Amino acid sequence: MKHFFNIDVKFLKQCLFIGVLILLPQILAELVFNRIIWNILFSVFSTALIAGYMYYLFNRVKRDVEYISDKVESLYLERSEFKNITRRFEDRYVQNLSRRFNDLAEHLNHTVDNLSKEKTKLAAVLDTMVDGVIVLDKDGVISLVNQSALISFEIKLESFAGVKFIELVRDHEIQKLVDQSLKNAEISVGEVEMSNGGFFNVLAIPLLSMDKLINEGVLITFHDISRFRRLENTRREFVANVSHELRNPLAGIKALTETLENFDDLEKNVRKEFIDRINEDVNRMTNLINDLLELSKLESGQIKINIMPIETVLLFKSLNKSFSKKYSERGVSLDFEPANPSHRILAEFGMLTQIFTNLLENSLRFTRKGNFVKVSYKENNETISIGVTDNGIGIDKEHLPHVFERFYKVERSRSDVGTGLGLSIVKHIVGYLNGEVSINSEIGVGTNVEVVFKKI
Repeated sequence: MKHFFNIDVKFLKQCLFIGVLILLPQILAELVFNRIIWNILFSVFSTALIAGYMYYLFNRVKRDVEYISDKVESLYLERSEFKNITRRFEDRYVQNLSRRFNDLAEHLNHTVDNLSKEKTKLAAVLDTMVDGVIVLDKDGVISLVNQSALISFEIKLESFAGVKFIELVRDHEIQKLVDQSLKNAEISVGEVEMSNGGFFNVLAIPLLSMDKLINEGVLITFHDISRFRRLENTRREFVANVSHELRNPLAGIKALTETLENFDDLEKNVRKEFIDRINEDVNRMTNLINDLLELSKLESGQIKINIMPIETVLLFKSLNKSFSKKYSERGVSLDFEPANPSHRILAEFGMLTQIFTNLLENSLRFTRKGNFVKVSYKENNETISIGVTDNGIGIDKEHLPHVFERFYKVERSRSDVGTGLGLSIVKHIVGYLNGEVSINSEIGVGTNVEVVFKKI
């Protein structure tokens, strides 16, 4: 029994050993296999979890970046001031980025605001400049035009995009100065007479880059010297006219005085005639000088006047008293139309009298015996018109635009009649009194001069 038991135990051990040998590989294989599966499953799960989290982070950052990107885009797409980003971000890096962006936006807003103010100041300076300013790029295309240039060259365009200078200002002399400045990168200066009769001093200045190597355009300034040219011409004409008006009577006086000096045996009536002619020439020069002084005072504004309501009835009575005898002696009829005694003109009596004294003297000079002169009176709700009408020799229409100019005389035959300053003085006095004067005339029919004042 003991032997059997020993045999069974040994056999059992052998069987157990063999079973272990047989089962161990299977158990190890099973364990290894199951662990790989779990590892794979764990890896897949972990990967999916990480991928999901990464996807969440990516979308969150993407939305934040897109939000900031829209704000950045608004900086150059919208003209209104940029508003700071007030949104809170979970990611601290994105939050730092938004903070930096807010700082940048604030700086840009400040810079744009300063540039806008400077641009406004520059525009105000350019538009208030008397000189015209035009800026061109290197291709001659206009980039800026100030208000004075628009007025000087009568430019009607609202936009200058793509418009070249030569197309706008068709003047080859100015274009030549521009081309020289662009080509040589030097300042070009010239005086140009425009087709409309104006004169400009033109200055073309090259616009160089920071390194002074590239010519990026040209700035053109136009200084209007037309007024100075006109003043210069007026001065020359004035000297010539005064010299002419004084030379003739002075020559006559000199000749007459030499005759009186060298010929003592002249008859008494001849000597009296010579002396009368000398007096006439002296009076003529005196009248000329007085008119010049009066005109000079009017133009310089040195006359002190006492503006007050003037009754037209009193004015007509004064004129009638002064001229009735002169007209009667010449055989010319003088008639005053009745004026409304209740209506008055705001003026200075002395100036008002001088206006119609000059007009009535002119009418008397250029009418013949048997002609008439009429002083008319018209009124409406706001104005009173006083006209001086005659049926004298009249004035050709071509001369009418010039009759109010100094020393202007219609015909050479009239050169010895008057000083040529009467109507010029009339125009200045009427303007001084805030009135208006006009003239109509026709050869062989007569002349009408009408002066309009405001009624009070």
